[in-house]
Amino acid sequence: MQQQPIDAVITWVDGADPAHRAKMAEYLPKSGATRGADPTRFASVDEIIYCVLSIMKYAPYFNKIYIVTDAQTPPVFEAVMREFPDQLKKIIIIDHTRIFYSFEKYLPIFNSISIETALHRIPGLNEHFVYFNDDVFLIRPTLFED
Repeated sequence: MQQQPIDAVITWVDGADPAHRAKMAEYLPKSGATRGADPTRFASVDEIIYCVLSIMKYAPYFNKIYIVTDAQTPPVFEAVMREFPDQLKKIIIIDHTRIFYSFEKYLPIFNSISIETALHRIPGLNEHFVYFNDDVFLIRPTLFED
């Protein structure tokens, strides 16, 4: 049986980034009622690094690893270069503007569900893909058939 190409898609944000925080502050109520936008919800403790490395180690059959973000660059390249230099070319950063093309007037978007609904619009994404949150890690070898 011929295997269909399969990609991985990861959504990521660094909530501590001053530019991101300023962008978000424009849309938060001034009353302080921000339960859905608590800083811990957007916190990044470099889990994206372990997510990507776990995919490379335990699921090397993925064709591409797309990381979807909002005008940010995740800190994965140094670790990948050190651990899996031959797989560095698999990583493609996709900005929200690329998946929300022709809907730019609705940007920025901070709601992860809204972002997930547009993942299929990633240019070049294979028909078959697996979506990962940045805090999901593979902990043992997987097979394409899984």
